[in-house]
Amino acid sequence: VLFRSTKGRSSSSEARCSASFRMMGSLKNWRPRNHERTTEEHMQEMYSVGKAGSKLLYFNPIVSIVSALLIWAFVIYAAVQPEDAQVEIQAWQKWVTDIWNWLYMISQNVWIVVLLYLLYKHYNLKLGKPEDKPEFSDGTYFAMLFSCGVATGLWYYTAEGMWHYEGYGNPRWMDNSMFNMNTRAEHALMATYFHWGLHGWIPYCCIGALVAILHYRRGFPLSMRWTLYPLIGEMCYGFIGDLVEILSILCTVFGVCTSLGLGAMQINKGLVRLDRGTYRGVDDNPAGNTGIEFCKEAQIVIIIGITLLATLSVVAGLKRGIALLAQVA
Repeated sequence: VLFRSTKGRSSSSEARCSASFRMMGSLKNWRPRNHERTTEEHMQEMYSVGKAGSKLLYFNPIVSIVSALLIWAFVIYAAVQPEDAQVEIQAWQKWVTDIWNWLYMISQNVWIVVLLYLLYKHYNLKLGKPEDKPEFSDGTYFAMLFSCGVATGLWYYTAEGMWHYEGYGNPRWMDNSMFNMNTRAEHALMATYFHWGLHGWIPYCCIGALVAILHYRRGFPLSMRWTLYPLIGEMCYGFIGDLVEILSILCTVFGVCTSLGLGAMQINKGLVRLDRGTYRGVDDNPAGNTGIEFCKEAQIVIIIGITLLATLSVVAGLKRGIALLAQVA
């Protein structure tokens, strides 16, 4: 029906839509192929509105609409029924942790072995083409990666080792019949190192390397669906690729919102301590100089401020915005 409604379009547009819908309706095009297409040609093969490369209008309506509906449905649910939403979300989180924690732990260890092998075998492989030159210095790249990867979490979870040692989350090593104080400390540090050591960088390395190689060396568009092209081939153009994009958008939005919320709480608490002259838990001036309170209203203002700064950094571009902010941080 959607294809028939494009009767008035040009023949080239009809051909692209026809190819797109054929791919959407087939689950057999899983085999990768050698492509001579440009990035724009790949983008035109997918169902989209607008012209690839346009600065005014180009988007995938399926991915955009479905992602927006799911995000807004969650936001409205959490705003209308906050108590019920909190209980439900905690139940979902507990289910994921209880059922799938083993997969996360094993996969992280598998991937670190793979990455160490790649580091040994292909240590001189460029993520770009052989003739490409680095756009930034090593120091700038480190600043951007470090600021993006650990900035908020590193400040918020400064005392994570102590949290685990004191039994935050009711870990198994709090059983006094099996663990003494020394073994509790060892397990607390092991959990902390798992979060902030080499394992913590595995998702960044895997996704970053995949996206970079398939875009800069193979010419595929810079999006998550193409990281699976070696596995699912031409199905990346269809609804399987759309599903990957939708899931990646949801994970990214909710993940960023979590970091943003933690950061806003940390900034709010820090401003309160500065305002009251708090030292070792004792307020020098309980009333405060400006009357800043640790509350949702203050955190909303902080989130708005951070969002505006982040938006300005993105609009300013990678060199003048994100890279400069990362260097300052």
